[in-house]
Order: sequence, then C-alpha cells, then structure tokens
Amino acid sequence: LKWHPDKNPDNKEAAQKKFMEISHAYEVLSDLSKKKQKYDRYGEDGLNEQQGGGGGGQDPFEMFRAFFGGGGGGRGGGSQFFQGGGGPGGGMKFQFGGGGFPGGGGGGQAGRSPQGRKDLFKDTPGVKELSTKSWKEDMEESASRRNIVVLFYESNLGEMEEVQEAFTTFVSKLVQGSALVEAGAVNCGRYEGLCHKQGARKLPFIKYYGPEGQQPSKFQGGAITYHSLSTWLPKVMADYVKVIVTERDLRRWLPTDDKAPHVLFFSDKKTTPPILKTLSIEFRERAAVGVVLLGSEELAKKLGVTKRPALVYIQDEETLTGEHFDKEFKKD
Repeated sequence: LKWHPDKNPDNKEAAQKKFMEISHAYEVLSDLSKKKQKYDRYGEDGLNEQQGGGGGGQDPFEMFRAFFGGGGGGRGGGSQFFQGGGGPGGGMKFQFGGGGFPGGGGGGQAGRSPQGRKDLFKDTPGVKELSTKSWKEDMEESASRRNIVVLFYESNLGEMEEVQEAFTTFVSKLVQGSALVEAGAVNCGRYEGLCHKQGARKLPFIKYYGPEGQQPSKFQGGAITYHSLSTWLPKVMADYVKVIVTERDLRRWLPTDDKAPHVLFFSDKKTTPPILKTLSIEFRERAAVGVVLLGSEELAKKLGVTKRPALVYIQDEETLTGEHFDKEFKKD
C-alpha cells in the first residue's frame, strides 16, 4: 500500500495518519446505515463515540471523494441536489449483496381532486417540496448526477394518507437509511402546470429521474406501498456499474477511460448491489466502478481475492495489480 508506514520511513507520522484514514474509510462498508446517520449528524466524533473511541469511519461516498475527488457535495450518501433533515433511518445495512428489497404490492390508483393545496412533506426529513422555481434549479440545472424519486400529489386525495405513510417509510429506509436516492415531492394543487409538464395527470404519480440523458421511469406497480416502491426502485435506477465475469472482460474494461481510476468490487451475491449503482452515478466520470458477482472465482483467484466482499483498486492494467481492501465486513 502506498501509504503504509513501512514504505515511508522518512515521514512515518504522516504516513501512519494517512494509512489510518484509508483503513478507517473502508470499515464503514460493514454497516452503512447506522454509521452514515451518525456521521451525517455528528461527524467523525459521533462515529468514534459509537464504537467506544476506536474504529468508525466515513461512509462510502466520503471514501470515494477522498480517493477520487468530487462527488456531489452535501451529505455523505446523497447527490448534488439537496439535503434532507436528520430524521431516523430505516435500519438497512450496506452490503455488497443484491438483497435488501422486500416484495411488491398491488392495487389501483384513484384520480385527482380539484382541491388539495396543503404541503404534506415540508417537515418530512429527506424530502424536499419542489416548486416550479426549485424544480428548474434542483432538477434541470443539476442533472449530471441526478438520482431522485419524486411524488406528485394533491393533499386531499382519498388515498393520500396511505400514500404519505408509504412514501415517508420509503424515504426513511432508502433515502435517509441507505442513501440510495434523493426524494422530492410536488404539490399539484399548487403547481398544476409543472405536474402536467411531467406527465402527472392522474394522481398520485411517482417518477424516478436519473442523470441527464436517461429517460425518467414512472412507477407502474399498482398501489403505492413501501414494498412496491422498494421493489420498483432497483429495477429503474441508473446503473453505470460494469459487470465483470472473466479476465478478458476485465482487460477490455480497464482501458475504457484512462482518466478515471478503476475500482472493482467483489460481491458475495448474484446481482449488482443498488448502493454500487448509487456510487456509479455520483462518481460518474471520476471513477469507473465494476463488480464481480458470485460465481466468478477464477477472476477472484487471479486478483488474489480470497474472501468476499472485497474491493480492488486496480493501478496497473498489465499486471492487474493494485490496492486490496478485503477486511472482514459485517453481514448483519
């Protein structure tokens, strides 16, 4: 490792500090939700307090910013748009695996009402009530790393109480808790023109907006419940993660962008983890993110990965060598 103290005999104190920062950053991969919320609210001291004065660390987004620069700014797991409040998280853990999303729900949708101007989400942590003005600022002028789910509603719709509860739970778990996306809401009782422009003619209406150039995806999963939303989201999220199966795949991928560092995650699951999709969006054009799913053992052996999950920062395309981070991450 570049910053290991043994490789920096002339400046051991600075090297030791940098090495600890690197190790610290990767420890957060064991338990994103709890550590992320602690970091967002209380910073590094809060994380150290949580672990009795030792351990702790930054969330994966802070880790990537430290190594590869940029990111959206704002809070650790979010995009460049806006920051929600500090409400409770949903208890989801960060893993390299592909699970974490329960099954869907069914049902129908009701039409809109002529009234309903009350803003239902102005005090909901993690949700920004969008107006015509803020839509332009937050959604159109900051679209390169856009990653957001938006609910269009009127406050007096017959099913709005259930929808509000479902969306609030969704935000608590997948926005505040797991930091997969941002969340916004548009009150169509006040901004009818904006809603019509976005195709929200039958309310409630939900749409996912990825980065500029990706077609937005509307929710079509029946009744709006937490289960149906959490099943829908990973299917429609923007995804710039390259799935690598063989050494040949890897050697084809590495030269694709000489300006971006290539980071390869070895997952212990068979599908791409949604959190990697989020990382690939936020660090698009700054870091190339690849994933080796469960079953590609020859490639793992080639790169010296003996246990999963693990991360390899490939620095030499010819020899496929680089920095390995394969601590024993917690699975709970």
